[in-house]
Amino acid sequence: MLHPIYDLPVRFWDKEKLLEEAIREKENSLVWKTFEIGNNKARPVWNPDETPEGVKAFDKFKEMYGDVGEVSACYLYIDETDVYDWHMDNGPMTKYGGHYNEVQQNNKKLTQCSINIVLMGDENFVEFEGIPNQYYEAALFNTSHRHKSDPKSDKIIFKFSFKEKQYDEMLEIIQNGPIAS
Repeated sequence: MLHPIYDLPVRFWDKEKLLEEAIREKENSLVWKTFEIGNNKARPVWNPDETPEGVKAFDKFKEMYGDVGEVSACYLYIDETDVYDWHMDNGPMTKYGGHYNEVQQNNKKLTQCSINIVLMGDENFVEFEGIPNQYYEAALFNTSHRHKSDPKSDKIIFKFSFKEKQYDEMLEIIQNGPIAS
């Protein structure tokens, strides 16, 4: 079995600009519709007029690695008091995650794996079942492997959710390196 977390070898984002944008967007949360993942809130990143730094980083990723199918991006806000208990993003629905039943009814694609970039709260860790205390700055996650986060401080993550590529496929794409342009 592959290790469920892989540190990204190439940086394609500007952490400071993304953090500034994420904080601004959290403060402006009344002007956009948040969606909740467990107790956490997320801000979709897709409109260059509203989230230009997020869109720029996402576009740079696509330029470097090519077409990876359907992907969504968001700023994920996890407060120190939030609970993000054991779950799989494409597993059975729980109050902490897992969207299988709800998404299947709506004919939406499930998250197969993700890239998580910590913008704030890097003293926190993620735990995968059987693999405790994984610290990271930016990593590919096998979100089909049970995982949880028990934050010790507020955390902001810039997250790409891959809907059509499995973890092993994305891992191979990233390990093979950026495509020649």
